Amino acid sequence: MSQPIVALTGSDTIAIDGIPLTSLGKGDVMTGEFPNDVSTVNIGKNGNVIAALNAEGTKFEVVLRVLRGSVDDVYLATREAQWLADPASFTSYTGNFTKRIGDGTGNVRFDNYVAGAGVPKKMPSVKENVGGETDQAIAEHTITFGQAIRAIF
Repeated sequence: MSQPIVALTGSDTIAIDGIPLTSLGKGDVMTGEFPNDVSTVNIGKNGNVIAALNAEGTKFEVVLRVLRGSVDDVYLATREAQWLADPASFTSYTGNFTKRIGDGTGNVRFDNYVAGAGVPKKMPSVKENVGGETDQAIAEHTITFGQAIRAIF
């Protein structure tokens, strides 16, 4: 009988501008997505295949869910204000997002996303709720990174 493949995950890290974020909310505290294809493929006459790199495919969009009013929220809000005040002099975000994956025998791999050339995509929304909804204490910050790579080691 073959052994099952095991993937255990935990103790992931999220860092923006080299600063580890620790005031994270609940549920999906970070989502990262490559919204565009990395290639375009056309089929020509006689079935000839034409493929080209789509540079837009390296754009990486990240949503961070931090506790509203926390140190992390204040830092991200300050960076958004810097962007709005003077985009030309803004120092772009860097990001490092690492997922730890264990194999069940003590070995751990790191699924690491390294991103640069980041700018705020949109401002966090706000909500007031008297029904006990806890999401009102979460601030969602969205950052678009102009470049990102994934490395597993």
